[in-house]
Amino acid sequence: MDSVDAHSRDPMDLALYLLDEGFLYQFQNCDNCGSDLNLEYFNHLGDGVVWRCSNQRCRWRGSIRRDSFFAASNLPLLTQIRLIISFAADSSVSSTAKLFHVARSSVTVYFIECRRMYEAVLVQHPISFSGPGEYEVDELIIERVEVEPGIFADVWVQSILERRNGRVYLHRLENRTRPQMVPPIQLRVPAGSVVFTDEHRSYSNLRTLGYHHATVNHSAREYQRRGIVAGLQRNIHINTCEGVNNLIRRRLSFKTRRTLDYIDLILSEVMYRKSGRSLFDPFK
Repeated sequence: MDSVDAHSRDPMDLALYLLDEGFLYQFQNCDNCGSDLNLEYFNHLGDGVVWRCSNQRCRWRGSIRRDSFFAASNLPLLTQIRLIISFAADSSVSSTAKLFHVARSSVTVYFIECRRMYEAVLVQHPISFSGPGEYEVDELIIERVEVEPGIFADVWVQSILERRNGRVYLHRLENRTRPQMVPPIQLRVPAGSVVFTDEHRSYSNLRTLGYHHATVNHSAREYQRRGIVAGLQRNIHINTCEGVNNLIRRRLSFKTRRTLDYIDLILSEVMYRKSGRSLFDPFK
């Protein structure tokens, strides 16, 4: 944020900074005549700077936010980059709205679009795990979700987390049966891995599928223990997954936002944040 503020007084300085950082595209040639383009001040547009054709007979003008993430919003360029930084920093909508004097509804809409960018990246480059290791698996129930207009139901979400790097795969479940809960593990977790779960009966066949399986008994108030698994002393728990579940619960604390589409956006956001990827690359 300090870097942005240092370039915020002059629109040309801000535009050059965003170009250098990769948030804006460097256009070389005019759409009309093919001549070189230059950045020029132009106060009649909100950004204060435009791409301008160097050919005196043409003088075509184009927006500096053209083809960028900024083009989809009417908010000023400076406001948008501040909102992106605030979103990446995991700031709340209310605190962001107060800090930058932007309507809360506008911040909410903007943050949703930011989540869609994370979701789009995950569609192209899905979460993958690095190899055999220790994994945690858990489920979370989200109550009273609007699955269709006026129709509400509870929705289950399963988390599969690799301890080595903190990556997590999240997806909705139709129910908590073995055909729903076990195949995603088989698809993503390499055989020979150590898998920690609670004692739900759907996971009881993981050993026969080639995994080293250890459980904690939450119904007996057991949340962590030490034990020998695959010949090594290990910490048996699913507390890391529980932390992810708590994060999802906080994101979905407003019941009016509990739709399937919004849940999928939240799951994508959490997966992306835990993936180790740059929080800013999707906006470049």
